Amino acid sequence: MIIKKLVLNSFHTNTYIVAEGGDAVVIDPAGNPALILAEIEKTVKEAKLKYILLTHGHFDHISAAADLKQMSGGLICIHENDEPMLSDADKSFAAFMPEEWKPCRADELLNDNDIVTVNDKFAFKVIATPGHSGGSVIYAVGDVIFSGDTLFEGSVGRIDGWSGNHYEQMNSLERIKAMQGNYRILPGHGDETTLEREKRSNPFLIDL
Repeated sequence: MIIKKLVLNSFHTNTYIVAEGGDAVVIDPAGNPALILAEIEKTVKEAKLKYILLTHGHFDHISAAADLKQMSGGLICIHENDEPMLSDADKSFAAFMPEEWKPCRADELLNDNDIVTVNDKFAFKVIATPGHSGGSVIYAVGDVIFSGDTLFEGSVGRIDGWSGNHYEQMNSLERIKAMQGNYRILPGHGDETTLEREKRSNPFLIDL
């Protein structure tokens, strides 16, 4: 499995390309869809973009989803609780930001424990982690977790947006803390970390 990170837009959002067996997935397309597609081609020649997986509905994680779908045919997937954010500039924060943003529509609505099967070589497990938003999720594949804005190196996502909730966030972090195994954590902003490192040093996990 090949993973490539692109840091896009003025909010330095991490967009991830994940490819295996001739198929690719993009997680949180934050901008510049042409660049994303070019990087897919550089990473795996003639790879087919099958899915556009969104960890949540804030504009800085979805801004290129509409164009990327139109250009590639990849299917947009988001948790059902964040689906309203895809077409609402207020709920997604887009109305308050200078970045270009286009509304889009989901092709598949996800729920906790769903499996997004890309091909017979890899699939993503959907783990619902509401708090940052009502439909925030993390995606697990192999020993890797794409944590969006649920969990960062040493921190967690804000909860003052539409459908953000402190108590749900605490429950989600408890769930993450209880996970077994030293997963690589690839967050929506900032540097890569590991689950064991965050259990030891992230104050939002230590204090649970």
